[in-house]
Amino acid sequence: MNKIYITLLSAFLVVSSNTVWAKDTKSPEQWIEQLSSQDVGQLRAALLALSKLGDAIQPVALELLPLLNDDDGGVRTLAVMALGKIPKKSETHLNALAKAMGDSEWTVRHNASLALGRAGKGGQALALHQLNSEKLEFTHRLHAAQAVMLGEDDHSEGIGKLITQLSLAEEPLADDLLLAVGLVASDTSKFKSLAPQLKQWMHHSDKRVKMRAISALSYMGQVAESEVPTLIQLAQEDESSSFRVAAVNALGNIRNPKETIIPALMQACNDEQYRVYENTASVLASFGDDLVPYATEFLKDTKQPGVKYVLDALLSVRSKNATLIRQVSQLLSHEDWQIQFRAAAALGSIGTLNKQTLESLQMAAKSDNEIVALNAAQSIDRLKVADSK
Repeated sequence: MNKIYITLLSAFLVVSSNTVWAKDTKSPEQWIEQLSSQDVGQLRAALLALSKLGDAIQPVALELLPLLNDDDGGVRTLAVMALGKIPKKSETHLNALAKAMGDSEWTVRHNASLALGRAGKGGQALALHQLNSEKLEFTHRLHAAQAVMLGEDDHSEGIGKLITQLSLAEEPLADDLLLAVGLVASDTSKFKSLAPQLKQWMHHSDKRVKMRAISALSYMGQVAESEVPTLIQLAQEDESSSFRVAAVNALGNIRNPKETIIPALMQACNDEQYRVYENTASVLASFGDDLVPYATEFLKDTKQPGVKYVLDALLSVRSKNATLIRQVSQLLSHEDWQIQFRAAAALGSIGTLNKQTLESLQMAAKSDNEIVALNAAQSIDRLKVADSK
């Protein structure tokens, strides 16, 4: 889930429809003066405007602190957001943000954790202290874990506690935490401390823990390459189709090593569940021309059910590989009409307007099966257009 989107959404949710929205016609001094207003709408508008001022918000830092105790949750949220934009945060500011992570409102805790996590080592140290506090409810400590994860230092303790408690997290918070995992893992050194935890939780008996661990690897992308063997096993062998789909998606995001992932995904196309093989075909399509050498090998065994879905993936291929074109052309005479029409469609992408391909498609265009005939005719037209350019 996109962090900027969540932050803006949080602000939107807490600003009621009767709020007087910020207008650019006011000066920073006027917005600061409006902070003393007793009208909630005016107060929210001022905070929202001040949060957009960048470095110019620094002089108003102390005026924001009392608003963190306002009775209105929307005011407290916007005050935290504005405080997070202050470029130079004092110890007083950091302590106020740390305290806000124990707020009763989710949006306040969320934005406080973002601000503290991005406030440098001082903010991260406070977040780690909060994480170890038994006085905070565990969902509040999860926000502290999020702040730790967003920091620049490798806090294995925070990472471990984060993963351990994911299964109990509030749903919006769990999504945020998974994104925090991905942000941390963009630094390979941090992923090394996180990988063992994720590998353990990918085999957890609690389905929510297991799914979120797989999703976290998907967020990480290429730095999760070390877990590719485990994800391949899940994609091909897990008893739940939901977990097989999640593992397939993670492999598609990790992408490398292609020589391992692409053949494994093609094998996953043999899955019996519609959700799995359809999703796998889509993931495979994202590899484009990289599919060619692996597709030529896979299509040697035309009895595999996955042949249909590998053909679907070939619609993204533009490479004109003679061996692959010949293999797919031969499938036009396959006994299964579903393979025939997919082969006809694929040739429109991978084929060339040579005599052999054209004759094969022209014959398929005369098929009694209307779908096969239509796809063959359309591919002939596409190849003619491509040849004329």
